[in-house]
Amino acid sequence: MTVLKFAFDRGDIQGDIQMADQIQCANCGRGIGALETTYTWQDHQVCSQCHSLLNSAPRAAAAGQGPAAPPMSNNNYLLAALPHIGAFLGLGLIILPLVMLFAASDEFVRANAREALNFHITILIYLIISAILCLVVIGVVLIIALVIFMFVASIIATVKASQGQMYRYPMTLRMIR
Repeated sequence: MTVLKFAFDRGDIQGDIQMADQIQCANCGRGIGALETTYTWQDHQVCSQCHSLLNSAPRAAAAGQGPAAPPMSNNNYLLAALPHIGAFLGLGLIILPLVMLFAASDEFVRANAREALNFHITILIYLIISAILCLVVIGVVLIIALVIFMFVASIIATVKASQGQMYRYPMTLRMIR
């Protein structure tokens, strides 16, 4: 038992209160108060916040919200981000994602390569249609908008992949599964 000394704001009345020792959360180290519910996660006592965080990944995977990514090395994060920036590196829109799709052994890297490849093929189709529409001046505006969209979406996908998250490009034809 821990003895806690306290003083009232009025007068000089002092007293002692006895309280049980606090249980420490095995995940974050925060003390769990006597009125809080303690949870057990893999034979360790954790607080409610850590319990909900630790249990959210398996539920997200079961609900189909994406794979619960196991801890990966920084090299895998870099490899997962690489197919998205093929256009920036001068390696072409399709070459780098295609090489990564066949060369990578990690499923997260392959999924990112597949998504980038589908996006870059879709952008090429849109650019061909826009080039045909250049005969009717609107094609020039569409090409400029597509190039800006491609760069912005590729940057977002690169950042998400480097953080270990899967990014799905908007307006993409998913031809390669």
